[in-house]
Formats: sequence, structure tokens, C-alpha cells
Amino acid sequence: MENPTDIVELEEDEENSSEEEFVDGELREDLDAALSADFAFTGKYAHSAVLDNVPLPGLSVDGLGPIGLPLSPRDAESLRSHAKQAPFGHGDKTVVDTAVRHTWEVAAGAVKFSNPAWNKFVAETVVKEAVQALGVSYSPAIAPRCDLYKLLLYETESHFSPHQDTEKEPGMFATIIIILPSEYTGGQVRVSHGAKNTTFDTAPFSAVGFTLLTWYTDVKHEVKPITSGFRLALSYKLIHTARNTLPPSIPDSDAAIQNLTTVLRNWDEQRYGDEVDQVAYILDHEYSSKSLKRTSLKGIDAHLVAVLVRICKKESLNLKFHLACIKHTLSGTPSMDEPASNWMYGKAGKRRFSDSGFALEEYYDGDTEIVHLANLDGTPAKKSITIEEEDLMPKTEFQELDPDYTEYAGYMGNEPGDTSYLYYRSVLLISVA
Repeated sequence: MENPTDIVELEEDEENSSEEEFVDGELREDLDAALSADFAFTGKYAHSAVLDNVPLPGLSVDGLGPIGLPLSPRDAESLRSHAKQAPFGHGDKTVVDTAVRHTWEVAAGAVKFSNPAWNKFVAETVVKEAVQALGVSYSPAIAPRCDLYKLLLYETESHFSPHQDTEKEPGMFATIIIILPSEYTGGQVRVSHGAKNTTFDTAPFSAVGFTLLTWYTDVKHEVKPITSGFRLALSYKLIHTARNTLPPSIPDSDAAIQNLTTVLRNWDEQRYGDEVDQVAYILDHEYSSKSLKRTSLKGIDAHLVAVLVRICKKESLNLKFHLACIKHTLSGTPSMDEPASNWMYGKAGKRRFSDSGFALEEYYDGDTEIVHLANLDGTPAKKSITIEEEDLMPKTEFQELDPDYTEYAGYMGNEPGDTSYLYYRSVLLISVA
């Protein structure tokens, strides 16, 4: 016959064992900290450098002939007569507005290089420096393709207001600008990404130097007005051509990897007391629905997804990954301040908000909507998913950020109409199966 005392002790042991299955902490907080750690990614969102040992390109333009470098004022005037005012994308239209973009352009098909060493230099030396600076894996066998897009001429007062480059063809992930020898002053290039911003001043090297500028397509940038002289530049598209190319993995011994592995394993084994089915991690870059796939991810996003997939495969974790474009909307009552006059053109044909003239005095609604959902291979996901604001990480106080766009209903009598702040983000969805 069993001793009753033994039964009690056994039940107490089982209870203690059950309690030990759970870990201290809150999953979202632990995962947020683990995903935000430094995973040894050294890439930049934008890069500038003076190029060394550059061959002369042997530049010429159809109908004009050879163009000498450094660019002389006489050749600049001749080139301008063979160029056209550069347009910019405004929704599904292409428009010319010199208040936004005052630049002259020559199409790639009319630009020739008589020196064969030039294209080789661009394809090998320039591309290698650009992609390595941006944190993209590089080897000659899978090097991205670099296609000429336009020859650009800036004169005094030329500029380009803040904007983002469009993905001009599938696989395009970055822009390369090579500034050719042409003396000028002004023309600083200001790039920004999230809370980071940098200004590149290439004028000091312009008289005789070749300067490289490169950035990811979703990086906001502007060209400040040229104050004297001419700025001549070649604009290239940097395009992924190899399938399934991923950034190199980092050692398992890395402390950040070990911590992330522990959090993911505890979540997979349901060792957190809170029941969390999914999180939506806001990626560092923005992606269109066409580029929402693992092989098109940029910089630290590609690095992070590679780490997560590798951990789950090694640990046999039953977690699922999706990529999504989301729209977060904050609605409320605006202040009675004068409307903002500082706008710049953005995506989808809407005017992009760049000043807080429509400050919301009171928020009464917030909503997160999935605009596009895809599997990691880019195929549309068939499952139905909804995202709550609590699912988003890092925790984002959207009301403290300038919106991507505003929608304003206008004044109604003596009262301001409803105003909505729209925020577009790309996220990695991580869910338990």
C-alpha cells in the first residue's frame, strides 16, 4: 500500500516541475530585445567615396560627339542643348516640375563609352565597393548587374527635392551615381533613413576627381542647389541577378545568436506564460509588393532573416515566417493651425507630408492593415492574417513620427474635419504553427 505522504510529495514535485517549465519574462519584450541586438552587420544604408585609378570613359553623346573631361563650360552648354529636363515619378505619371527637380538628362541609349576599360571598371571595381559598403554578399560569380540609367547634368540652381528612387525593374535594390570630373560648388547630397541622416559633399573633389555615391532604393535623398559650375553624373541601376543569394551567416558562438536562439526555443516550446501567436517585426527598409521576398531583402533585413531561418532549421523549431506590407492609420481631430506648405512628392501619387502643420490634437482611432502578404519566396500567402498594434515591434509610438502621407477632410463649418496619418511599413511576421 502506498504511503499517503509519498503521494503528497510526488504531487508537489510534479507541481514544481510544471512551474519550472515556464520562463521569467514577457515574450514580446524578450523577442524585441533579441531581434534588435547587434548581429555583426556592418553594412551602410548609403556610401560615398572618391574613386582611385579610374580609366577615362571616352564619353560621347549621340548627335553631339565626344565630351571632354574635366567638363568645360563650353561642352556643358553643348550638352544641355542635347538634353531634356529630367522628370520624376508622381504616382503612375511622369511629370516635369523644376520646383521639385531641376536637372537635365540624356537617356542611356544615347550615351557611349569608347574606352572598353570603363565598363569593366564599373562592373568590377565600382560594383564591388558599392555592394560591400551596403552589406551585400559579393563574389564575381554572383555579382549584381550595373546598368546605366541616365547621364545627368546639373547647372547653377539645379537641385532635386527629397525623394526616394523607384525600383525601375525587378531585382533593382540600389542606385549608383558616379560623378564625373566637372568643377562646381554646392550640390551636397543629403541622405536619410529612419532617424539616421548623412550629408555627402562631393564638390571639393569635383574638378579632377571621380566620386561614387550609392544608396538603397528606399533611402530618402535630395540634391541641394548647385551654387556655381556644372555637375555631371552617371546614374546606374544595381540589380540582383542570382537567385537565392544570401548574406554570409555568423558564428553560433555569438552572444546575440545564443540569446535569440533561447528566446525562439522557449516560444516554440510554449514556455512563456503569455499566449502570443505572432509578432510583426518592422524591417529596416521599405519594400514594394513585387520586391517582398527573401532574395530582395536589403542590408540588415537580409542578414536578420538569414539568421532566423538558420536558427529554426538547426533547432528544428516549428515557427513560420511571412513578409508583409502594412498600413498603419491614426485618425483624429487636427489642430486649427494653418495647413503645411512644405510638401514633397512621394509614392502612389500622393503628396508626401514633411511638416507637422496638420498636427492631431486628439487621436481617437488606430488601425493596422496588411496591404500585401507573401511567403519568403515571394509567392502570395493564402492564409488570412490580421495584425494588432500590440503585435508590432520594435514598439512604435506612431503619433510621435511624421506620417508618410496625410488625408484631410477639410474644414466643416467652424470645426476642422477629420485627419488621418498614414504610415507604410514592411514587416517580418513570425508565428507559431
